[in-house]
Amino acid sequence: MLISRFYVFFLLGWIITGACYGQVSSTKNRFEVDVARGCAPLTVTATNLHSPTTDGIVWNPTWDGDESNIIVDSDAAPETFTFEYTEPGTYRLLHVIGNATDSGPIDTLIIEVLEPRIPQFNLINCTENRVLVDLSEENYYDQLEINYGDGTVQTVPTSRPSDVHPYASAGEYMVTVRGLLNVGDDSGCGDSTATINTFDGETFPEATLSLVEVVDPQSIRLEYELPNPDIMYQVRVSENGESSSRNYPLPQGSSEFELSEVEWNTRNNYYCLAVSAVDPCTGLTFPSNPLCTIALEAVADDLQNALSWQTEPELYAAYQVLRDEATLADTSATAYTDADVVCQETYAYQVSGSSGGGVSLSESISITTVSTAVPEPVTAVTSSLQELSIGLEWAEMLGAQQYYLYRSLGGDSTVLYDSLDATTATDLSYLDSNVEIDQEYCYQLSYLDACGNEAPLSEPTCLRIPSQAQLYFPNAFTPNDDGLNDVFLYKAALLESVTFEVFNRWGERLFSTDQRDIGWDGTYQGVMAPEGGYLYQIRVVDQLGNEFTQHGKFVLLSSTP
Repeated sequence: MLISRFYVFFLLGWIITGACYGQVSSTKNRFEVDVARGCAPLTVTATNLHSPTTDGIVWNPTWDGDESNIIVDSDAAPETFTFEYTEPGTYRLLHVIGNATDSGPIDTLIIEVLEPRIPQFNLINCTENRVLVDLSEENYYDQLEINYGDGTVQTVPTSRPSDVHPYASAGEYMVTVRGLLNVGDDSGCGDSTATINTFDGETFPEATLSLVEVVDPQSIRLEYELPNPDIMYQVRVSENGESSSRNYPLPQGSSEFELSEVEWNTRNNYYCLAVSAVDPCTGLTFPSNPLCTIALEAVADDLQNALSWQTEPELYAAYQVLRDEATLADTSATAYTDADVVCQETYAYQVSGSSGGGVSLSESISITTVSTAVPEPVTAVTSSLQELSIGLEWAEMLGAQQYYLYRSLGGDSTVLYDSLDATTATDLSYLDSNVEIDQEYCYQLSYLDACGNEAPLSEPTCLRIPSQAQLYFPNAFTPNDDGLNDVFLYKAALLESVTFEVFNRWGERLFSTDQRDIGWDGTYQGVMAPEGGYLYQIRVVDQLGNEFTQHGKFVLLSSTP
């Protein structure tokens, strides 16, 4: 009876090492297998080569290396052992002969089981009914078997990057590539099939380049038409019309592609491009119509935006200037000035040119219109005492967006004190309540115009907050109802209460009131008083806590309108 427990296997990786197809001998040549390397599922048949075997044989396809659990008796396993490996991995096949004394009873052989994969290849047309099989992306298998679909089958090593096959006549052919792990292996691990229509002409049809557009300083987008999806195409790019160029492969069957290079600068340089059909068998190329990028520069000047551009000379007979994706102008020059602009507005500019049925479109560059003109200063700035505050008024400045109020105190430096939104203000005035008694304050105004420029400061207007209320009386008035100086009345601020009286020259009181801002209309007992001199007296309590009396003389003139 043979008793053994071998359940643990070593997974050592999917490493491809050498050719192991056909009979492979073990380390001590005591047994051999028909295959030691293949794709899952892999069936391995091992045959004993040691004689005699009177003490029995042990076979373990997934030995873990532990010798303590190997038991051998005379009822040995058969001379031939078969096992199927279902999972990829690296395994150790154990062979034990009970009566083998030379070098010990144990012999082993490494079995590699790989994951099946589809071979990677591309079919590319050449001229005159030839096809190139591109194998450059395949590095998994040792060999590749190529069935060209015309009765020709060829096996090539994966070290060969490509294989060229000529067909006897034009037509559609199905090409199958099968991956082989071992030299002489006819089983294969995976295959892939592709179809190609051969091209029997001596030259390829040319592609059409319909659009070249600058995306950003390092990127260019192309749109094109490829007449044959089985032909290899590439983009040739040269800088500033130089003869040297770089080639970029295009995806087969594509219609647009974006190229990017960190060293490009599409704003200072222009790049000329063409899409070429390539015959990989001969190296010949068949270029499309060329298009060159347009290197656009846009600069904001004083209420105008200046555009200039460069590209391949003589390629484009005329240019179209676009603003915000709409046509702005057509010109044959390489510069344009847009003066139909508004300050602080942002515009997006592009320039396009046409040649050979294709269009070149520059990068879209956005600039904001500016103005360098200095605005006129604010005029007619006045200040007045309003209760315990200072009121300011000034003339409206057309186009003002923001007013700035500057203030100085007692001869100190002028500083920005406050601001006012000119676009929402209902009147051009300001009330400064942050003032102190017996201090002089000076104010100046500036403003920001629609172009973002600030006007110089206005002439200063100054006012002192008095220590008591100050009253001002005219020295004459004309009560003739002409709307001018018809009432004899004081001007004052900071009044709390008043007693205002008017007397004739004999001391007779003609008018009296304790209401503020009420004056004498020149009448006494309903009759207009005669022309001549009169006296006034006013007793005041002001808002600063002062009490005082003020006297004076005045004249009533021309009572007849």
